[in-house]
Amino acid sequence: IECGGNGRAAFEPSPRGNQWDLGAVGCPTWTGVRLRDVLEDVGYDADKAEYIGFKAGDAHLSGRDDLDALSRGCPMRKAVEDETLIVWAMNGEDIPEQHGYPLRLIT
Repeated sequence: IECGGNGRAAFEPSPRGNQWDLGAVGCPTWTGVRLRDVLEDVGYDADKAEYIGFKAGDAHLSGRDDLDALSRGCPMRKAVEDETLIVWAMNGEDIPEQHGYPLRLIT
């Protein structure tokens, strides 16, 4: 897995948040559930849903309550792949806060 912010310490202007140098790459073991199983459990309509959005629960780096901290999405065809997971453990331990505690979406 590679962090989307890998190398961001070299960005100009400097972005807020973790100042990753190079090397934000790892090979963790995840514990969780397939997103597809969760979606099927809540009864999503595979014939109508084309895209799914995700919103983080933590605060925006600016401290403003009117801004989302993190918002991402993906096409449903990606969301229902076997490799798309909602995880709560990394390498046998609770996910650290900087990696998304308490849950992280892996696509």
